[in-house]
Amino acid sequence: MGIAIDPETGKQLWPYNVSVGSKCEIGINWTSTRDEEPTGRGTLYVYVAGKLVETRSAAQGIVKFDLTDYIISGSNKIEIKVVDAYSSTKNFIDIINGITLKLASNFEDDISYTNDITFTYIPTGSISKKVYFILDGKQYGEPDIVETTAEQCTKLFPGALFTHGSHTLKVYFTCEIDGEEVRSNELYYDIIYYKAGNLTPIIASTFISPAEKEQYVAFNIKYRVYTPEAVLSTVDLYVDSVKNKTLTVDTTYQIWEIRFDVIGNHTLEIRTGSVSKLFQVHVFESTIHVEPVEQALALALSSYGRSNAEPLDIRKAWDYKTATKTIKGELSGFNWAANGWVLDDSGNTVLRVSGDARVSIDYKPFENDFTTTGKTFEFEIATTDVKNYEARIIECLDGSDTITANQTYAGEDTRTKRFIVDSIENEKFINEVKQEKGTYTFIFNGTV
Repeated sequence: MGIAIDPETGKQLWPYNVSVGSKCEIGINWTSTRDEEPTGRGTLYVYVAGKLVETRSAAQGIVKFDLTDYIISGSNKIEIKVVDAYSSTKNFIDIINGITLKLASNFEDDISYTNDITFTYIPTGSISKKVYFILDGKQYGEPDIVETTAEQCTKLFPGALFTHGSHTLKVYFTCEIDGEEVRSNELYYDIIYYKAGNLTPIIASTFISPAEKEQYVAFNIKYRVYTPEAVLSTVDLYVDSVKNKTLTVDTTYQIWEIRFDVIGNHTLEIRTGSVSKLFQVHVFESTIHVEPVEQALALALSSYGRSNAEPLDIRKAWDYKTATKTIKGELSGFNWAANGWVLDDSGNTVLRVSGDARVSIDYKPFENDFTTTGKTFEFEIATTDVKNYEARIIECLDGSDTITANQTYAGEDTRTKRFIVDSIENEKFINEVKQEKGTYTFIFNGTV
């Protein structure tokens, strides 16, 4: 096992000096045989400074890893361990130096442009820097040479360069350290440029395609749609050529949350009118075995993939459908701005309930006798700006069983829990009925 050579560039896939925050991709080439026969796939473990950052199942050959989010200023010890199908292990250890170089900009990419575009940027680093501008995949002009640090610079792009539509702009700088070229972080934009009189819609997105994503792990596609002379646009989202949903959006940035359970190559597409934008995604296998609970499952509701841009009748419904029945969930009292299907601080779609908003689920959990089998409930919820700790968060319609924002009190038939503000609690309680006494036992996160 050793450092891989990129077949396209002929260079080692292991940079020894990396700007903190810039893309840091490494690659190893590994093989394993037994009785002169390949042993098949293996499991690779990647450690940075002794901390496990990625586990992946991979075939033999070149395997690449993106360590961009883990490299810090100074020396970074990288260790890769491979375990083959016969539990034999191989280790590779080396160092990557993190160097503080930074490129920043206050460029507005959330508006539509019609004239010349002035791009402002601030490169930081006490060394001579070459700043590159890549417009629609091609280098624009010669690189700017910047000797100063942390001072604002400008680049003018004449309007004649642009046609009606979206145009990508990538900006970065390079410098030489110890004889090795080091690259800064990249700034990436998809600019909407409007030509007067042209009514063709425009779609822009900063999602970089093709992309590598892990099986079962959700990710977001940020996009913006502009239809000249219109405030709103109708957008269709397609997954592998199958329509996923229809939305009505304004000209602000939208988030499409998506995940794949099937490994392999997939296509994602955003359409509005006669215009579309296509993305290619390769999904690699997760080493974690993830399957939803199906045995005796009665109800499962998720906020995954939902949006306030859905048509109102779809937006306010939260139904659970099986082959034999549909359990209705209804949302009422939502303003669909500060609450509803929104993104949390981590970029995940959540259902935010506030003010007079309510969620009603037509399900009777205690309708049938479960004295011999018991019953499990699980809620993933968080509270913010709590002012009334007696306020009911989840309750049965008869009011006898309630989860509030208060402390847990002792006593039979009490299911209350104070939740940590701004922290998601995955609440699971198992009702075990002791028939001879007629009492409940409640287990919160493994604690009776």
